[in-house]
Amino acid sequence: MYLRIMDVLPWTIRSSKLEKEHKRLQESLTSIGNGYMGMRGNFEETYSGDSHLGTYIAGVWFPDKTRVGWWKNGYPKYFGKAINALNFSKVAIFIDDTEVDLAKNDVSDFAIELDMKTGVLRRQFTVLGVKFAITKFLSVAQKELAFIRWEMTATDGKTHAVRIQSLVDADVKNEDSNYEEKFWQVLSQDVSAERSAIATQTVANPFGVEQFIVNAEQRFSGSLKASATIKTDWQVGNEFSGSVDSETQVFEKRVIITTSRDYADLTAVQQAGRELADKIAAQSFEDLLAAHESGWQERWNIADVVIEGNDEAQQGIRFNLFQLFATY
Repeated sequence: MYLRIMDVLPWTIRSSKLEKEHKRLQESLTSIGNGYMGMRGNFEETYSGDSHLGTYIAGVWFPDKTRVGWWKNGYPKYFGKAINALNFSKVAIFIDDTEVDLAKNDVSDFAIELDMKTGVLRRQFTVLGVKFAITKFLSVAQKELAFIRWEMTATDGKTHAVRIQSLVDADVKNEDSNYEEKFWQVLSQDVSAERSAIATQTVANPFGVEQFIVNAEQRFSGSLKASATIKTDWQVGNEFSGSVDSETQVFEKRVIITTSRDYADLTAVQQAGRELADKIAAQSFEDLLAAHESGWQERWNIADVVIEGNDEAQQGIRFNLFQLFATY
C-alpha cells in the first residue's frame, strides 16, 4: 500500500491541500533544480511546523567524519556529503504586523503545483485577508539565478499594510551530520538599501578536502518600497513595504549564486555575483521566465516519453525524467 498526496496529472505535481502531516513528502515531490543548484519545495515564508529545509549546490560538499566504534574496521575516515547550503529563498512576511505562518494562520485557497514541463513551482494561499500567488524557478537559461515572485491581492475589501523581509540565511544545519556540527562560516556581508550579499565558506577539515566558497547576491523588483536593511551574524536582508488592496502588488526576489568551483577566490566569486546580478536586473520577469521555459522545452524535445491511456504511468515517467534533468 502506498500513500498518494498529489493529484494524477500528465505534466504536473499538484495538490490543493496544505499537508501538515506529510509536509516533508510534499516538499520532496515539489523539489526543483537546474543542474547547478537545487532545492526542496520548502515554503519561503516562516513555517513553524515540521519541515525539512534543503538547498544544495552542485559539487559543493563536506567530508563528515565517520561516526563508528573503534571495533569497526575498514570504515572510511569520512563520508562525503552534499551539504545543505545557505537558505537564499527565505522571507518573513507581515500583514498588518502579524507574521504569516501557514502552520498557525487560518489558510484558505491553498494550492501547490510543480509544472514539470517548464520547471516552475507555483503556490497560492489566502491568509489574513490577502491572497498570495508565488512563482519560483531555478533558471536553466542563467544557471546562477534563483527567481521568486509574489503577487498580492486583498480579498476582503480592505487595505492591508504588507512588509516582506527578504533574507539570505547562512545559519543552516544538516539533520544527518554525524556530530551535529555546522559546516559553514561567514566570510563577508554587504548590505545597502537596494541589495544585499553574503559570502560563506565550508569550515576547515582535517582531510585535505577543498573549502568551498558560496556567495549569494540578491536584488529586487516590484511595486513595494525599500524600508529597512537587515544584518546579523549569520544573515543579511532587505525589507520592503507597501499597501495591498484589490489592486495586485508585486515583489520579486532575484538571487545570484556564485561559487569557488567556477572562480579563483573570494574577490572573483563576489565580483561575478555582482556582474550577473546587474545583467539580470535589466531583464523583465516575462523575459526571464520565457528563456527558462525555452530551455526546459529543449530538454523535453530530446527525452520525453509519451504513455497513452495511463495518466499515473505518464506522470511517473515524466517525474523521473524531470528529476534527472533537475539534477544533471
